[in-house]
Amino acid sequence: MDRQKVKSGLGLMFWGNIVALFAVIPILGVIAALVGGIMELIAIVNLRKQSENYNNAFWFTIAGIVLGLFAGGDGLWGTAISILHGLATLGATYYICTATEECVSIVSYEVADYCHSVCNWYVTCMVISLAISVVMLVFSIIPILGFIVAAIGSLALIVVAIFQLIASIRFLIMLWKCQGVL
Repeated sequence: MDRQKVKSGLGLMFWGNIVALFAVIPILGVIAALVGGIMELIAIVNLRKQSENYNNAFWFTIAGIVLGLFAGGDGLWGTAISILHGLATLGATYYICTATEECVSIVSYEVADYCHSVCNWYVTCMVISLAISVVMLVFSIIPILGFIVAAIGSLALIVVAIFQLIASIRFLIMLWKCQGVL
């Protein structure tokens, strides 16, 4: 592992995530999302040779990009692809956190522990979110029960989305801290 390459890769990933945050701005948002996504992809391509876990994250990222091209539709197909896309994102984030934890553990135990905490928080939020989505998908074929499950599931997804936002902020903090100690 080349610490300098890991540091620059994590820095690029951090700034790619920051640029992608501007995706909510009308018109410029598409450009920000594209530029941020490309920065993150370049970062993971550069990092993939530094650790087997970064390499795994790379392949999950590629799967997420491909699935993202087909996600977004309504109905059974769109929901199923969105769930698969969520699984790919979960895998990529898990491997990024794990690889980063390995890289910084030789330098700072506290930061490595923070990486582990971020990984646990993010994975838990994503698993709960995906489980709710699967339950909503399964029960969507039952007319009245499907409506009730969808209503309750939608409320639960809102709560989980708040925790995922916190997890995403912690992920950004993790990237910043890790590139700082390397």
